[in-house]
Amino acid sequence: MRTRININPGKIKTTLLRLLFICCLLCISPAYAQRNKDLDSLEINVTKQFKPTIADAFKINSNPGYTDTTPRILPQKYAITPKPVITVFELAPIKPAKMLGEPLNKLYNSFVKLGFGNYTTPYGELFYNSLRSKDYSYGFHYKHLSSQSTLKDFGFSGYSDNEANVYGKKFFKKQTFFADFNYSRNVVHYYGYDVLANTIVDNDFIKQRFSYISPALRLQSHYTDSSRINYDMGLNYYNLMDIYKTNENSVSADATLKGYYAQQLITVASSVDFYNTRNSIDTATTTIVKVAPSVAFAGSKWNVNVGLTAAGDFSSATKFFFYPNINFNFNVFDNIIIPYA
Repeated sequence: MRTRININPGKIKTTLLRLLFICCLLCISPAYAQRNKDLDSLEINVTKQFKPTIADAFKINSNPGYTDTTPRILPQKYAITPKPVITVFELAPIKPAKMLGEPLNKLYNSFVKLGFGNYTTPYGELFYNSLRSKDYSYGFHYKHLSSQSTLKDFGFSGYSDNEANVYGKKFFKKQTFFADFNYSRNVVHYYGYDVLANTIVDNDFIKQRFSYISPALRLQSHYTDSSRINYDMGLNYYNLMDIYKTNENSVSADATLKGYYAQQLITVASSVDFYNTRNSIDTATTTIVKVAPSVAFAGSKWNVNVGLTAAGDFSSATKFFFYPNINFNFNVFDNIIIPYA
């Protein structure tokens, strides 16, 4: 039977050195003590190599902790048990709604304005009108304004303005008839002269008067059926005269027809104007005739109107003129951006 013993050479060497050191001390100590009998203490100096060492560190393995004192609220759970409720609903009859129009404003058939200002300036105005009616409408208007004012170092500068107007309308089922009569009278004085160099006793010598008369008639249709042709026709006359018998007369007639053909709007406008001017020296007469047909085309975003105007001047030398008339527009965006030509 064999036994295996492990011997560490380092440990054997250290042990032998320690034994040797102890034997030397035992041998030297009696001799040294004998030699130093008078000494009360024994001093021994031992010298060897310094070997620094650091002790092992021990880690604290305990973890910090805390205690929550707030009580924890657990989520509540609710349960609803559905249970139908049987109801009985009966419809009640609803009365039809009625639209109540706003009350009409009260109308007055007459209105008067009166006034008076510096320099002897009277003012007056009268209005008279018919009240609401589905059959007719008429009215009268008169205005007066005058003054006796005179500027310093100038002639008499008084003036007078008078206006009168009578009008009426007759409403038919599909037409409307208009009648109108206007009259005005204006008196002025040529006051811009030097009163030191010129002496004028009678103010009628520097007076000027203008009189204007203008009656008019018109008839319009209001057909809503696109197959019918709507018309607008008028007849006008005016006379302008001054105190020196210089006057101008004008008679004009116009007519406009509108109707649809193959979904296109066709318009024909025409007019005749007669002018006569007469004074103490000369007389002039002129007649102008115009015809302007046009056709309108339309799409979902565009409109085109193509027309031509022909005019003839029947005076001393007859002349004809032609004017093209083309209109185009395009709706680019929601009636906001509409370029046209």
